[in-house]
Amino acid sequence: MTRSQPGASGSLLHGRPSAPGNFASMNVRWQLMGHHLQTVSAVVVLEYVSTTNEDTTCHWCPVSCKRTFIDVRLPGGGGRPWSKVPVGPGWERVISGNSCPKGLVEDVDEMRLVKARLEGVKREHPNVAEMVRKEAFRRFAPSVTA
Repeated sequence: MTRSQPGASGSLLHGRPSAPGNFASMNVRWQLMGHHLQTVSAVVVLEYVSTTNEDTTCHWCPVSCKRTFIDVRLPGGGGRPWSKVPVGPGWERVISGNSCPKGLVEDVDEMRLVKARLEGVKREHPNVAEMVRKEAFRRFAPSVTA
């Protein structure tokens, strides 16, 4: 049923029929929130709920990505009682189906953190093509000679 590869993060699972809420029913190489799932038994007993509906659609930009919220039961999980798709303590959320970093967040406070990080990256690595475009096509007043 399972095969682990040395040095790989997580385990590679081959599908088999199983109950809903059990990762053993999918082919998965999983790394969750920085915690590597090292054993097959940890994956087989992993409890999760997957939600994709209008409440999970991202509206941070015009693309409107159809995201999937995967809520996984983990010891010490913080939950998200304030979310449009609330989940209680003992659960952590993984968001998939987004096409940009903005799609990884659900509320304005999280978005502010993401935007601050993006702005920091822009400051550290300016868009050289944009700088050249502005300089090449800037308006200037010709000097008046008498």
